[in-house]
Amino acid sequence: MWAQRDAKGARGIWAGTGGAAEIALARAAAQGGAQLVDTKSLRRVADDASLAPELSPRTRRYLIEIYTAAGAPDKALAVTRAADLGMASFVERFKAVKGTAKSINLYDLALLTDLTRLYRELARRQLELAAADARMKPSAEYYLAEVLSGLGASDEAATYVQAFLARAQTPVQYRERARVRQALIAYRQGRRAEAESAWTATAESSSDPLTRPSCATVCWSAARTSCRSRSPRRPSHAKCARYWTHRDQVVSRASAGFPPPPLSLYISVPSE
Repeated sequence: MWAQRDAKGARGIWAGTGGAAEIALARAAAQGGAQLVDTKSLRRVADDASLAPELSPRTRRYLIEIYTAAGAPDKALAVTRAADLGMASFVERFKAVKGTAKSINLYDLALLTDLTRLYRELARRQLELAAADARMKPSAEYYLAEVLSGLGASDEAATYVQAFLARAQTPVQYRERARVRQALIAYRQGRRAEAESAWTATAESSSDPLTRPSCATVCWSAARTSCRSRSPRRPSHAKCARYWTHRDQVVSRASAGFPPPPLSLYISVPSE
């Protein structure tokens, strides 16, 4: 509800949850994700909680989320390295029949989202340092556009992708993929017709065998909420479907011994 700017409703819900330590951390993580609390307050909450002699898996997840939202990814990384990420978030124990004890390990899938954001933030810092080196700047601009787009910073991502495309001497295949990324950013900024037109033009004119699958990936990723496909993995959206057919051809080539597309091509969609 904080993310939807319903502060009154959110406060009402959290007021009835009590004051346990994990609940306080969950509340701070939610506020940090919605950018409703200053970073100093978030860091103070996380620092105080991290002093506990033992930290539960759920507490560690909240600390990772809070430190990342507070602009302290180094501290979030330290929490990650000290944690056993394979440990269950909660273990439910019960008796199936008389004298037989059973247990079910429950895992918090939100940890994957938190780790993704953390590593993107860390990558962003390293790429910004690389961009200060004239020799590395073109490559850094290309990947900064991808990382910032994944972090939801569309305006910053657009600045970097435009800077990359403004360079005269860049490999053609990377220019085409940058245009695909630029169209995705435009789509997320509400310029959907412009984005779909750019995807179509790039896919139909490209000589790079990986560009059309790239169009399939980002087009489906952006439009899957409106595709209304019966299958969660294959779009009914007309342009997506056309690109997707070519993506299948590329995958078939890979299975026949040809090199597969780079993993970064499918960063927005789980691999099949």
